[in-house]
Amino acid sequence: MPKRNHQDGFSLIELMVAMAITAVVLAGIYGAYQDQLRTSITQQRIVDMNQNLRTATLIIERDLRMGGANPTGDAPAGITTAEADKLVIAMDDGGDDNIAGNSSNALDDDKDNDGDDVVDEGSDAQDNDGDGLYDEEDEAEWYDGDVTDQGEVVMFDLNDGNLRRRANSQGSDDPTDGTGITKWIATNIDAINFVYLDADGDVLPTPVTGGDLNDIHSVQVTIIARSGDTVPVLMRKHTDNTVYRDPREPDSVDPTVGKVILDKSAAPDQFRRQMVTTTIKCRNMGL
Repeated sequence: MPKRNHQDGFSLIELMVAMAITAVVLAGIYGAYQDQLRTSITQQRIVDMNQNLRTATLIIERDLRMGGANPTGDAPAGITTAEADKLVIAMDDGGDDNIAGNSSNALDDDKDNDGDDVVDEGSDAQDNDGDGLYDEEDEAEWYDGDVTDQGEVVMFDLNDGNLRRRANSQGSDDPTDGTGITKWIATNIDAINFVYLDADGDVLPTPVTGGDLNDIHSVQVTIIARSGDTVPVLMRKHTDNTVYRDPREPDSVDPTVGKVILDKSAAPDQFRRQMVTTTIKCRNMGL
């Protein structure tokens, strides 16, 4: 029988073709992975930026709505400092430690805070409003005619890219005297701008001082946040050269446009930014 010479395996050319095809496929997979990673990192930075803005806006809104609370009419409550980049709010709401049993609270301080000849109603085991229920929250004297309880005066300003909330300590009405409580409520903030409006919605000249503070009925708050403190290498390319302007307050040079809050046209960078503006009515002021 004839003898056959069999040679199994691949030729060098076949191996090279297979390696080339594999390299193309792997390059495509790696490119898709890189693209997905860039998208993920970019989206995460944007989510963090939006969360920063949301948190800051909610905290400022909460304090502004309570600003000017003065049930007795005796407390120096209201907006005490009204500048473009700084806001100080005072309120008589019992403060941070207004809990029954605390030595400095207004709930059970052995005083008739509301002048109805009933002492510490709401914590006296009595039905003070005659509805059959005892020590209800709406019976409590949560106010005491001053703004020196801890947390009754708060200040918002920008410090080295951080939006901070500073509150007074017990016995003081000054949140900047070194004894107060400072909290960072948002980081990576490039600008904050306050615009003060009267009862007709007209802009009051900033800073608002003296008796003009009583004309403030609402405050427009504008915050500009950026996407982190660095720009990751694996982030979708972006160039920010935007001129951010206030939507309501006119520019001093050109009144047809809004006042410049942040100008990136002269020094563009790769950060992504978002500007949020909200107008908050001070419900306890101008009554």
